[in-house]
Formats: sequence, C-alpha cells, structure tokens
Amino acid sequence: MGGGGRAAAASAPNPWSGALALQSDDGPPAESAAEAAIRYREKELERREQTLANRENALKDREEKVDRVLERQMNWPPFRPILYHSIEKEIPPRGQGMVRRMYSLWMFAVWTYVFNCVACFTLLVTKNAAGGGMFGMSLLIAAVAVPVSWSFWYRQLYNGTRDDKSIRFFLFFINFAFHLGASGALLVGIPGWGGAGVIVTLEQFSVNLISAIFCVIASASLGIQLVLGIWGLKDVTMYYRSMGMSLDRAKQEAAVGVAQSSVGQSLLKEGAKQAIAAKTGQAV
Repeated sequence: MGGGGRAAAASAPNPWSGALALQSDDGPPAESAAEAAIRYREKELERREQTLANRENALKDREEKVDRVLERQMNWPPFRPILYHSIEKEIPPRGQGMVRRMYSLWMFAVWTYVFNCVACFTLLVTKNAAGGGMFGMSLLIAAVAVPVSWSFWYRQLYNGTRDDKSIRFFLFFINFAFHLGASGALLVGIPGWGGAGVIVTLEQFSVNLISAIFCVIASASLGIQLVLGIWGLKDVTMYYRSMGMSLDRAKQEAAVGVAQSSVGQSLLKEGAKQAIAAKTGQAV
C-alpha cells in the first residue's frame, strides 16, 4: 500500500514543471559577476570617452576664439594700425564687391584731397591773388575730409554691410550725399573755397602753365571722383534694396539702439517711476 502510493505520487504530473521549463527556456540567463564587471567597465570607458570629447570640443572652441582675437588685431592703416579692417573676413560674400569698390573710391578721394592741396600750393607759389587762402582752405579740407569721410560714410557702409543694419546705410546715404555735394563745389573751383577746380584752372592758364596743369589734374580728379561717387551710390542703393532694407527698418533699429543704451534705459526707468507715481496719486 505504501509502495503503491509512492509510485503513484512519483508518476503524477507536476503542475509547476511546465512553468519552470518555460521560465528556463524563455527568460534571460542569469548574468555572472564577470559579465557585470565587463559591462560596468564598458560604460565607464564610454563615459570617459565622452568626457574627453567634450574637453576636446571646449579646447577647440577656445582655440578658435583666440584665433579670432589674434586675427582681429589692429591692421589698418598699415603704417600705424589703429583699427581692424578686413573685407574678406568680415563682409558677407554678396557685399564684398560693393564694399571693395567703395573702399577704392575712398582711397581715390584721399588722393584727390592731397593733390588738390598740391595744386593750391602752386597757386601760392605763383603769387595768385587768392593763393594763400586757397592753400590754407585746401589743407583744412584735406585734414577734415579724410577722417570724416572714413568714419561718416565709408565705415558706416562697411559696418552696415557686415551687420546687416539699415540704420548704418541710412547714415551712409546722408553723409555720402554731403560728400558728393562738397566734391561738386570743389570741382567748380570758386576762388577762396579751397578747390583747384574749373574756374581757378582757367584763370591760372594766364598766370603759369605748370600751375595750370596741376590744377587740370586736380579738377579731373574731382570730376572723376564725383562721377564714380554717383555710380557707387547707385550700386549701394541696389544692394540696399536687394537685402530688403528700408527706412522703417532703420527707424526700428534706431529705437532699439536707444532703448538698449544707458541713457535710454535711465529714461525708461524714470518714465516708469513717474507713471507709477501718477497712478498712486490718482488712487489716493
């Protein structure tokens, strides 16, 4: 009886055997300590590689910043650098041709002012009645016009093209129009105005031929400068319109610039205080 019961129990099916078989067949195998250590090392190596990559990127960024600072060292004018000027590196490719042409025009304007002084000096040497005043005015014009033309029209164009600012172009148009007007007045050559232009040149032919030839060259330079300036103005206007710039955009940029300045912020704070004080007074 006992033997038969044990045999029947041994031969009876185990209800958990299928589940255990499925668990052993389908479940993931137990990870050994060695495999866990290898996986930990792999993750640690990946973390260290990522850290090194981040450090390399940070070093590259620092090197690029240092290179940009070194590249932006003062390089103009070449004989005594006082500022940084690089059309190739700062001006977008679309505007480089225009800026180069206007830079050449500015250089030609410098030549014109200098040679106008030379021509007026010949008036002084040949004892022209207005020679002294003409030479003095020509020196004053050259001393003022060269830095003013650089700062007030060429540099405005350069910065406007570099930064895509309508307000810079607006300032360029105003100052360049004044420059063209002054060149036209010098080209006329009114005695005493400092320009060895047409009138002075015609008068000088009856006084001294060599001096008259100098005045002819000065007049021709003034005329060429005026014609090239009108052509350059057309070139800049076409670029200005092609970039979608406008007077309204210039006004917005000017308003933003004033608001961001220290004076504008102090005015805004003062206005806010007055508004709060007014509201407080009305509430009381």
